[in-house]
Order: sequence, then structure tokens, then C-alpha cells
Amino acid sequence: MRDAEAVAGVFDRAAEANLNNPQRNGSVIDLPADGKLLIAGDLHDHRVNFQKTIKLANLDSPKGVRHLVLQELIHSERLVNGIDLSYRTLVEAASMILDYPGRVHVLLSNHELSQVMGEDISKHGVSCCGAFDDGLDYVFGDDAEPVREAIARYVRSLPLAVRCANGVMLAHSLPSPRKRGTFDPTVLDRVPNDEELAGPNGDAHLVVWGRKITQDWADELAEAWGVKVFLLGHQAAEMGYETCGKTMMILESDHEHGMVVIFDTTKDYNRDQMVHCVYPLAAVILR
Repeated sequence: MRDAEAVAGVFDRAAEANLNNPQRNGSVIDLPADGKLLIAGDLHDHRVNFQKTIKLANLDSPKGVRHLVLQELIHSERLVNGIDLSYRTLVEAASMILDYPGRVHVLLSNHELSQVMGEDISKHGVSCCGAFDDGLDYVFGDDAEPVREAIARYVRSLPLAVRCANGVMLAHSLPSPRKRGTFDPTVLDRVPNDEELAGPNGDAHLVVWGRKITQDWADELAEAWGVKVFLLGHQAAEMGYETCGKTMMILESDHEHGMVVIFDTTKDYNRDQMVHCVYPLAAVILR
């Protein structure tokens, strides 16, 4: 965790694994109907809930889930003397991509994207990107820049979505309906370039930043992408999950009511049935 060369190496190997994943088509991981999947909502370096999520996934056991999907791992509100050390969670997840090939998937999220594209986000008057950079400088000193560059390569390699054979799509968000006249849904068919990743109007940028998604717009995207149900993050959910329209559900995993969803990719679900797959992280005991 403090060896700059080792940490940068993990990010670069994970980036290569992301781009060469045989399940990947453009910016989408297409998963077969091969067992249980666990998805967490925004984690924001909530270390306890991150650890609970990993324990619940139980990836080493035949009784565990087949696939683990994570999103928005950085930019903690729990700073150490004003410094954000959430790179640790980011590198742990990257290590898991290498340890469990084709089974651990980290979605591109707006906070990771903002960190590498230089588009700052502030929370409670604190620069999230500045605090993250301060954390890298504090830990790695003069060797921070190679780590920063490796993180940027890794974040650019992350998929925009995971799509299951049963029609469930997992993404950080969907583009705002205000952009429906200009958004190009074929962005999922390719690995986006920097122009598509950049705000405010890059198509990949829009995918991770949208809010207040209307049902008619979700239906239009679902038809374009072959989707029945969307599981999303990016928006607040006080009780850990929230339903939207008829085909969308929001997950949030970074607080005391944090939830995850566990479902079987061999079975079909509508949104209401997916609600019954919600699992509280408070029920997971760490020992």
C-alpha cells in the first residue's frame, strides 16, 4: 500500500485485464447466466461496508457469488487531518480484479472520472479531488506522480456497465433526460476516448453523471441496450435503496443503512422482484 511501484503496477495490470476481459464488448461487460451476482452501491471508501461487501460475496467459496460489481470507491467523507486515503480501497478492488479474473467488475463512476479528468467535486466545502491528491502526496511523496498516472490509466479502462443475460443492467447512472437529443447510446459499443469522457457533454461523461431519469427515457435506453431492469448508484438513498419509475432501482452502500443486491443471473426479474433481492450490510458481522 505504500510502495509506489507496486501500487502503480497493480493499477496497470488491472487496467490491462479490464480492457482484455473476454466478456467485454466496447464499454459493457456482458455476463452469461452463470450464477449469483452481488452489486454494491456507492461506497465512497466506507471501509467497514467495503469489507462487509467482500465478506458477503464470499468469492472463494462455491457457495459465494459468481460475480461482484463495485462502484464509486473513492472520495471519503472520513478524512485524516484533511487528507483522503481512499486510494487504498481503489487499489484493493483493482487487486481483486486480478485475483478473480472475469468475476470482479468495477464500474466507471463520476467521482473516479472527475479525479482523473481534473473536474473537481466539492463536498461540505472540501475539494474531493484535492484531498485525494493530498493523500497520494502524503503516502508516496516524490513517487506520487507515477501512481497518479497509473490510476488515470486504470480509471479510463473501467466499463460503463455490466449487462446480464437476464436483461438486468448495472451502471453508475444513466444520462440525464435533458440530453436525450444529443446523447449517443452507441457509446457503450466502444471504449470511450478522452473527448467522450470529458464534461459536460461527452457521451461517457453523461452516462455517469445523469440524475432524475424519467421512465420514458429509461424505456428508450432499455430498448437501445436490450435491458429490462436498471440497477444504478449515484443518487442518495437514505434507506440504502430506492425505486424509480417501473424499471429502475438506486443503491447506496456508504452509510449505516447501506444495502447491496444479490440476485441469480439464471433467473428473470422485474423491478419489483429485484426489490426482494436487497440485503442490508448491517446484517453482516465482521470478525
